[in-house]
Amino acid sequence: MRRIELISAIENVNVALSASKIFKVVGGDKPSLEECLAAYQVFFEQTLSFGKAENQIMEMFALQDFLSMKFWAVFIAKEKQAISPAYLRRLRTFVENVPLLVALLKQDNLIYSKKAAHLKEESPNIGREMLTVILPEKENEQSNPERLIKVLDSINVLYESFSTINHLNETNLTVAAIDSGSDKSFDFLGAAKLIEEIKELVIALWDRVVFYKERQVAERVDLIIKSLPVLERIVQLENSQHLSPEQAEILKRNVMSSATKFLEAGAVIPEIYDHAINEPRKLLAPQPKLLKSFDRDKENGGQVPPPQVDDSKPDEKNPLGSLSEDEVKKLRDYLNKQNTSDNDQ
Repeated sequence: MRRIELISAIENVNVALSASKIFKVVGGDKPSLEECLAAYQVFFEQTLSFGKAENQIMEMFALQDFLSMKFWAVFIAKEKQAISPAYLRRLRTFVENVPLLVALLKQDNLIYSKKAAHLKEESPNIGREMLTVILPEKENEQSNPERLIKVLDSINVLYESFSTINHLNETNLTVAAIDSGSDKSFDFLGAAKLIEEIKELVIALWDRVVFYKERQVAERVDLIIKSLPVLERIVQLENSQHLSPEQAEILKRNVMSSATKFLEAGAVIPEIYDHAINEPRKLLAPQPKLLKSFDRDKENGGQVPPPQVDDSKPDEKNPLGSLSEDEVKKLRDYLNKQNTSDNDQ
């Protein structure tokens, strides 16, 4: 779980507890039936949008009991006798102390939402914007350095390319934050206009990945890259003499190369999920050579396993499989008779 996911999950659970006033109800003297039912209803509604991270935190602090009608029935009937002191202490710890620990995880110049980190409004970086790039990783897999290099290089070159396209002298792209956990992520900080155009390019990549998903990998990547709108924009700038032919060719090559690296790395940005019906983590999977599987290393002593041969399949040179010579002869005689009958008709 990445830091931003942990922070967001804790804050979401805390909001649900605060909005429902559960701590006040279960820790109060004599809550009314209406207060108990209202606490349950509000808490239930708040948790409908919870994801895996929030549910893990709920389980860790035994907060999922507040979603049980059985719990509330017992609590209403027995009042405080239904809540043990240890249970109340866990609830108090979460409500009063966990948010203080979360504050230590945050960077001073950032605010956090469910999907990404954002600059604070009072930040001195006026006119600048964040770009979060995520490298999804499956369980027991980690990215090798080549994958990280591909992502960092692709974003850097794209930023410089869009700076040239927009006739801006912007070379101050920085890495504001790095996070890891179940996935790895990089938060880039740069000029708002250029960051927005990089996001638009990545979303255009995603749209084309979905459109060409039935094609072979090499053909799909080629079709995706060559159909990017920014390439047509570069041609228009060349035709209007805002770019020299040499500049245009260099820009096209840089954009195509960087976009290819981004695809090969299997990187995503949070904004993709706003446009996605299919699962981006699956469609934008990285090349296998950019991941290291610890399960595979453990089983094969660090070596890539040889391809498995399915002995159950018939020999390609003998499509008749394991038939005997006599059976083959009878089958051919039968087929010849059938062909002769068809021709006579």
